[in-house]
Amino acid sequence: MKSTSKFLSMVVMLVVLLISSSASPVNAARQFKDVKPGHWAFESVNWAYDQGLTKGYPDGTFAPDKPITEAQLVTMLVRLDCSSPDSFPSEPGQHKASGNYWYLSGKNIPLDGQNRTFAKDWPVKRSTAAQIIAAYNGYDLDKKQAVQYLYTEDLATGRAGKNTWKDFSPDDSLTRAEAVDLLRKVSMNGSCDIVGLKKRASGKDNGTFPLPSSFDDDGTVHFPTNNKPSKPPVVINPGASNEVDIDKSELIANGNDSTYVTVSFKDCNGNTIPYDRSLAVRVTSSAGATLAGDTEKYDYDWSNNHSRPYKTSIMTGTDGPDATVKVTAPLSKTYLKDTLTFELIQGNGSSYINCANQIVTVNLDYVPKAEVRLEIVPERYTQNGTLIEREKVVTTIVLPGGEVVRNFRGHVNLRSTSGIQLTTYSPSFVSGAATAYVIPNESPEPIRGEIIAEVVPYNSFYPVELTGVINETHSVDITHDGFLSIDAICSNEIPEMAFIIDASGSMMHNDPKSFRITKTQGLINNLQAERNIAIKFNSSSQHLITDQWFVVPPHLTRIGQSGGTNIGAGMNSAFDRMSSSGSKVAILLTDGNSSESSIQSALDKAVKGGIVVYTIGLGKERNLNSPLLKKIAKDTGGTYYHITDSIDLGLVYQSIIKEITCGVPALTCSSASMLFENPSVTFGTPRVVMETDLREGCGQIAKVVVRFNSSKGNIDYELVHRGHNNYRFIIDKDEIANYHLYTSAQFIAYDRSNNQVGAIKTVPIK
Repeated sequence: MKSTSKFLSMVVMLVVLLISSSASPVNAARQFKDVKPGHWAFESVNWAYDQGLTKGYPDGTFAPDKPITEAQLVTMLVRLDCSSPDSFPSEPGQHKASGNYWYLSGKNIPLDGQNRTFAKDWPVKRSTAAQIIAAYNGYDLDKKQAVQYLYTEDLATGRAGKNTWKDFSPDDSLTRAEAVDLLRKVSMNGSCDIVGLKKRASGKDNGTFPLPSSFDDDGTVHFPTNNKPSKPPVVINPGASNEVDIDKSELIANGNDSTYVTVSFKDCNGNTIPYDRSLAVRVTSSAGATLAGDTEKYDYDWSNNHSRPYKTSIMTGTDGPDATVKVTAPLSKTYLKDTLTFELIQGNGSSYINCANQIVTVNLDYVPKAEVRLEIVPERYTQNGTLIEREKVVTTIVLPGGEVVRNFRGHVNLRSTSGIQLTTYSPSFVSGAATAYVIPNESPEPIRGEIIAEVVPYNSFYPVELTGVINETHSVDITHDGFLSIDAICSNEIPEMAFIIDASGSMMHNDPKSFRITKTQGLINNLQAERNIAIKFNSSSQHLITDQWFVVPPHLTRIGQSGGTNIGAGMNSAFDRMSSSGSKVAILLTDGNSSESSIQSALDKAVKGGIVVYTIGLGKERNLNSPLLKKIAKDTGGTYYHITDSIDLGLVYQSIIKEITCGVPALTCSSASMLFENPSVTFGTPRVVMETDLREGCGQIAKVVVRFNSSKGNIDYELVHRGHNNYRFIIDKDEIANYHLYTSAQFIAYDRSNNQVGAIKTVPIK
């Protein structure tokens, strides 16, 4: 009897547990009077409540059909992110979601309310939500591509299941129920950690999710016509599959401020144009900006009697898919909005654009501002028969529109970072300019830093427009190139040398000071090999010279920057000219990609001929075929180097010199750009975020420090190792004394013995 009673008790208890466990999610959702079982979003609302994303309203409702505000969506996103607390506090008097906005702004999530307080409480459009979710997951997309991303990843469908732009109802407000349903699918689709963007959204990932030809279908039925064209037309949505990369979109309208703009074209089927091709592109500025591509030929439109060209254009060529131009703002006293037009021109290589000319537009803003202009000006003169080269720092004060203030009475306080020395640190203004000279670098390593200036007036009699620039800090980047040297103690035989140098159009951006020419000249002069082969390559290759070391350097000045990137042609041209016997070394420098088939045939030739190849990838890693460059080096017994800044080429060459002459293994993390990946210091409200990744294979790093240079001594902050080579530190901005005076910070790595690893990396503060 006892056992039966105990058994019945256990059964009852089990039934109760089963009922309670199955009922718990229902109870969680039923607390909302307006979301009951059977509602299409019932499970998603239930999930959002259980996850702590929402508590609903005080009256017990969720309001599923009510538009969600941007601030509400921001709060849910922060709560969804596993790597952050549920919310970030706001400063007194600020919007209650300001702390959360600060956190997401550090991830470059595109939010209207970041700079416009009133927009925080506006309803979020469905297309805007798509763009935010894409950025949350690490994709920098325009709105149309973001909607296509949601379709592709099964995160959303259109209203009628057509999955077109119109079917998404992009301009409708996102409801609260739609928001939690979207976030639930995001959480089910991958990691809950926010990815974010590396820099401000510009649509650079648009090519990742190309739009179907029917995407812009507006529902209109088009009837066929009897006038059929001789060739079937290919529909292209201009710019839909093309990527745009802009260094900065707002320039000072001073005739001096500049930026680089790159448009990466796709062919009519959305495929990447081969890198060994170069297509003609016409670039036009509607506001009369100065344009520079791989040619200096301009066309001007002087119509309507404008005092300056109302429109400028330039013909240039692509480096494979990429067309890059340098844009310098016009001189103007009024705000100008510029539309840059990139147009592929039919002609050579037109088979890639036989669907019609592709046109991509890019918008830039030119804003007239008063400024303290800091310029690093090279100076050359002869003294006692000796050529002297030096740099001077020139400070001028400029009114909106570009007029220099020539009667300013005062001086400028200068300070420098990274050990750069000046002849004076408080020059006075004379005829509108204050000048100091840079003491030449005596170090073999390059130095990167900043010159920071503060203008100090002797009285208050200066134009009112200067109020915002006087007694404020201003800065300019400065680099000191190091020098190459050879260790006389080392006695290895110098091999036959081949130099295979990229001369494609993208080098205008990646090597603006032509270090690949000057440093290669220095390398040749140091090694003094009896036989040297110099090859330049772009869409094709060109043999510059084969001769003794003292004959070759002047011929390297013929390396230009135009056309595509045909690495295989350059390699074959060099290898075909190398001797059949003796030790042989080739150095391949490129900033781009190329056809693998032609490279593989050249690699086979190098392996068979016993040619050791050192490969150097310059610039953004996404533009390089790093695995292939590594394979070339590995298969031939060489070393692969990656540098993001061309000034580090000297460090690479010094490492190669040491390996050739002394047999010392190459150092692959000797420079800051090799060691630190994506270092950044962001001054937000109210916190400062310091963060960097470290490149793999750089040895045992014990700690990473961020240093702020101060006249009263350096201030160091040690970053916290968060795993996966990531280091980060967050501090309240007010804890950094005089934080408003800092314009840059330095990243420094140390080993376990507290020895510095690699070089110091200086970054601007955002």
